[in-house]
Amino acid sequence: MGIRSGYVSSILRAVGFEKVRNYEASIYEWSADQSMPMAK
Repeated sequence: MGIRSGYVSSILRAVGFEKVRNYEASIYEWSADQSMPMAK
């Protein structure tokens, strides 16, 4: 899990968000797959 995304996920859970997910393979793997959604 990335340090920044892990930190943000923890904070979101701490303030009450229940459906927090963190993609463990990082944005680099996610963005390499053209079929995955990505906001620009």
